[in-house]
Amino acid sequence: STQSTWGVRCEGGLVVVLSLPHNNLTGPLPCEIGCLTALRELHFMGNFISGLIPPKLGNLRCLTHLGLHNNRLSWTLPPELSGMTALRLMQLNDNQLVGPIPKEYGNLRNLEQLLLNNNKLTGTVPRSLWDRVDLDYMWAYNNELGPDVPESWSKERFYSEKELERVGRENRM
Repeated sequence: STQSTWGVRCEGGLVVVLSLPHNNLTGPLPCEIGCLTALRELHFMGNFISGLIPPKLGNLRCLTHLGLHNNRLSWTLPPELSGMTALRLMQLNDNQLVGPIPKEYGNLRNLEQLLLNNNKLTGTVPRSLWDRVDLDYMWAYNNELGPDVPESWSKERFYSEKELERVGRENRM
């Protein structure tokens, strides 16, 4: 049976959706969320969540949507998130994340959209992500990333916000 209450949806007694966008939530993201192994969607965008992204979230193997954008998350991107093998959409844009993009994110075989724009990420985008033919969108502009964009990708796609208005599979030229 399915039950929903205040942004929490359960099926068969297991939490499958946590959706608390724009609720003025503050403080760190609890690492205990990583224990909700049946979780399919996590939507905490538009809050004031700060601190690091708990590496334990990598235990969420059923998660398809990770929406933590428009918060105050800082620290580095945990490579452990590559354990989210069902993940299709990763929205970590508009935070204060620093450091490199982990090469392990190239192992997210179901990932269709990766939004990392408007952070403070450094280094270059790992080759493991550029080589993904099924990655529809990867936005990483407004960071401190190197300009090493392969010819198979549009530099405009990588850097420009106007790509948000386009639809369809346009990642390769």
